[in-house]
Amino acid sequence: MKNLVLILMFLGVSVYTSAQTCSTCADPNNDITRSGSTMTARSAQAYYWEVCSGPATISGSSTSRSITLNLPSCTSSTSKVRLVRFVNGNCIESCEVVKTASPSCPPSSALYVGNEGGGGLCTTGYASLSSAYANCIAYIDWTWALGGYTGSAGRTTSNHWVPIYYPSGNWNNYYLVVYAKVTLVNGTVCNLSKSLLLNCGSGPTPIQQMEPDQSSMYPNPIKPQGTLTLNDLDGISNKAEIFDMNGTPRGTYDVVEKSINIGDLEPGHYFILYRNDKGVHKKHFIVE
Repeated sequence: MKNLVLILMFLGVSVYTSAQTCSTCADPNNDITRSGSTMTARSAQAYYWEVCSGPATISGSSTSRSITLNLPSCTSSTSKVRLVRFVNGNCIESCEVVKTASPSCPPSSALYVGNEGGGGLCTTGYASLSSAYANCIAYIDWTWALGGYTGSAGRTTSNHWVPIYYPSGNWNNYYLVVYAKVTLVNGTVCNLSKSLLLNCGSGPTPIQQMEPDQSSMYPNPIKPQGTLTLNDLDGISNKAEIFDMNGTPRGTYDVVEKSINIGDLEPGHYFILYRNDKGVHKKHFIVE
């Protein structure tokens, strides 16, 4: 009963004085500490928190010592959070301004470029942007340059990772340059680029010299409408991509229990591109 009386007294004072505290919004005695979206009050007998202006909201109880704020993401905003502490019959008020910033361009260090070498040869590269920046990105347009050749790797709206298929040739000691035109949710456009010095052989092996990979997938060769099982899919995402020998995408396929139904792929040579916990892999298979 005593605690209930204290809280009722406390709430009554808080309603009476909220307008003035919110307008000045100061914490001269450091009664509030903040870490990210969590705010904690100096010790007291009772507490009352409120957002007196701005878009932030309080998650959970407003009468606990610590609260968690729901803050808008990827936009600039200002909120004022008011605290009333009840200490030995006195109500002590404080207020803190909480700001969120508009999204900024990811740093170049967030862009990664790698090379997938089949049998020591340069056949495929890939590029990705750190998932730490994904929430504020609307889409990324990817392009690349290699030894006088240029091309597009498409647009990503999520899972910002793309394969890059090299032209035939000897690309040893050439630079692969990847450009990422990043459009943020607020319309800001960021241009990132990164280069990778390739250390490889003479490019893709001719089709007539290629043998189907039977060590990590089966059956290979496979019949149309068959199910291709990959042995090393531990830690993989639930998607894989299939390309023909010209690098033309033939579809993105669902992975179910390490297996992929290849559907109505016509007879021919193909590559399947997928990721597991060891990196990006490109395997050759035949449909007959």
